[in-house]
Amino acid sequence: MSRPLTCWFFALAALAPAARAMAAPEKAPAVDLFVDASDLTAQLRKAVNGPVMIDELTLHRDSANLFIQDPRRKENLDSYDYRDGKLQPPEPVKLSGDYTQASLDSDMIPLDSIDFKLIPTLIEDAKTRLKMPEGKVTVLTLKRDSEFSGEVRWHVSVTDVRHTGSVEYDLKGRKKSVWKD
Repeated sequence: MSRPLTCWFFALAALAPAARAMAAPEKAPAVDLFVDASDLTAQLRKAVNGPVMIDELTLHRDSANLFIQDPRRKENLDSYDYRDGKLQPPEPVKLSGDYTQASLDSDMIPLDSIDFKLIPTLIEDAKTRLKMPEGKVTVLTLKRDSEFSGEVRWHVSVTDVRHTGSVEYDLKGRKKSVWKD
């Protein structure tokens, strides 16, 4: 084989795997918490020995982080990470600042009060309200607004190539506020 032809053959052979990878569809995550969080909730119920009381929930498509009150020692919060379909062992959370047991208790959200089946509806509604139909939802958070209303709020963050925005909802999925840059 002549030298130019040999070089061309090796170049094609080297590029073939990259071309196949580009042509292959993106692999879907093993777990899609934006569609179904039932495995996460089932694992939490098994891991926490008592009622699951959440201080804050951060939900990504394929992972989650939760601050959960220890039912045996209510002055303690533990951080639980959920990745690759597995709930990791809890890590202690160091609390600081001025708080009382009553204020800590009042921030807790019972797991049983959260309707995770609302998430796909919240995501689509946020994209519509923000006029970002191609927007990507990167994170949802759930936390009690202890500063102002005391109400539990879903915060849905959406980004696209030109904008960033978010919509807040109550636990029933009613819109509370909209922000867009």
